Amino acid sequence: MKGRSVADHDDASRTPATPGDPGADHATRPGQGDQDLTRRELRARKAARRRPVLRAIVISLVVLLAAVLGLGAYAVLRFNGNIKALDIQSNLLRPKSDATTDPTSGHTAMNILLMGVDSRAGANAGYGNADDARSGERSDTTMLVHLAADRRSAVVVSIPRDTMMPAPPRNGQRSGSSGAASTATTSSPAGASATATPPGCNIDAPSSEWKAQQFNSNIEEGGVTCVIATVMHNTGLNIDHVMTVDFTGFKQIVDAMGTVEICTTKPVKDQYSGLDLPAGRHQLDGEEALAFVRTRHGVGDGSDIGRMRLQQDFAAAVVRKATSTGVLLNPGKLYGVLDAATKSLTTDPQIANVSALSSLAGQLRELKPANVRFITAPTETYKPNPDRLQLSPAAQDLWTLLREDKPWPTAPAATASASATPTVTPTVAPSAVSVAIENAAGTDGLGTQVSRALTVQGFRVTRVASAAAPSDGVVVHHSASQMAAAQEVALAFPGATLKADGKAGQAVTVSVGRGAPAVVLVPNREGAQPLPAQPLKAAPVPGSSASPTLQAKAASDDVCSDTSKG
Repeated sequence: MKGRSVADHDDASRTPATPGDPGADHATRPGQGDQDLTRRELRARKAARRRPVLRAIVISLVVLLAAVLGLGAYAVLRFNGNIKALDIQSNLLRPKSDATTDPTSGHTAMNILLMGVDSRAGANAGYGNADDARSGERSDTTMLVHLAADRRSAVVVSIPRDTMMPAPPRNGQRSGSSGAASTATTSSPAGASATATPPGCNIDAPSSEWKAQQFNSNIEEGGVTCVIATVMHNTGLNIDHVMTVDFTGFKQIVDAMGTVEICTTKPVKDQYSGLDLPAGRHQLDGEEALAFVRTRHGVGDGSDIGRMRLQQDFAAAVVRKATSTGVLLNPGKLYGVLDAATKSLTTDPQIANVSALSSLAGQLRELKPANVRFITAPTETYKPNPDRLQLSPAAQDLWTLLREDKPWPTAPAATASASATPTVTPTVAPSAVSVAIENAAGTDGLGTQVSRALTVQGFRVTRVASAAAPSDGVVVHHSASQMAAAQEVALAFPGATLKADGKAGQAVTVSVGRGAPAVVLVPNREGAQPLPAQPLKAAPVPGSSASPTLQAKAASDDVCSDTSKG
């Protein structure tokens, strides 16, 4: 599946989606060409197909529904008919009883559980075989969205599907037993097919009977109610609402938007997902986007880690596209996106109508992409099975942060997004500044990463070296005559400190120490190439309350996805 470059594909030239036409499924389905693969490759491809990523779509839907009432009564009635309600155990979804109400917004914090549901029923059948169709509903993509009480920020937490965590016993499973749920069947007349017991779990079972289960088995063996209960039990968070989006809906929503722009640092070629992209910027339609967020063998070391980074980058791109005027101010395109989104959306009964979703969307009018942070729940190796994960102690820091609805933590040298407000007005062009970089954080490769991020903006990097001793934060060393140049460098490091201890005639030196933030764009940067990916993080400041694992990506950060191999 060959992606199209920005130059080759003008998004504005696509015919806007019209009412009733959310987007055609026109691309080659996964599965074609299987005869050319070995048995091992077929198994890998089958595994890849089971992981559609739908994480950005519901966020975008919530934002877009703020404009739905402007489309008239007919649209509201049609969209109401599209939305389906989930069958969830009563009284499970409830707000926190002692939640604090924000005096400005009048709201308390809200937690929404989002799931990308992988079912092979109906239109989704083309993405699997007979075994997939019989295996029922799965969800390999689950996100917990925390909306702050002031509705000006959000944290989106991805829960890895291979995480082992305590879950309630399944129906038909003996109390206290662990492993897969036993499958009960009802008696049937001779010659008739036996019917499996509907999925479910005993969420009221004592905690002592909750045993470690692989997280993504919850929906298949216990249903949505089991997923909600498991998340609440392991995070200590109340869940207010739940939404699911199906497999085909992902493609249709992207197609209705026209395309979504992504950027790659290296070429990506993955025979399992069908993805074939050169390095650079690309406009992806629905089928290509699905391949992009599914690819695993084409990036990183072939594990889920590289794929999760791509998923978060795509989620951010969708948020930027969905909140752009090109969608919001285009009635035909907006209608097509909303029609496609609501057709694929299933929610808890409380919000299974356009009025309720529009009310929720209205609360988010002040939510900016720069304040939407994506993070993966911190995990570590599960000792009984090294191929599985478990939540690490750092995850408790994250759950506490969300339970108490606190602002996102920052190290002493505060992190910031690429839209950070400068503290001074630039007076020197980056190309006029020579800068030497000292890695004082003790993180291998950090100096080179910083060098790339500065060079792409026009700075002239003369040297990258390791500091003689570790230090904290970012310090820009300069001579008395280099104040303007030092201030220009400091704009790339929010919270940086200037120190006039440099020698005349030498380059400005930036010491990147423990707790240092990622490089951001300076206001007067040169060139248009986006910042390269910055996966390396500085070690934390000793004794800092900010956990080094709580590293999030803002939706406003328009950087190239790290698609390097190995």
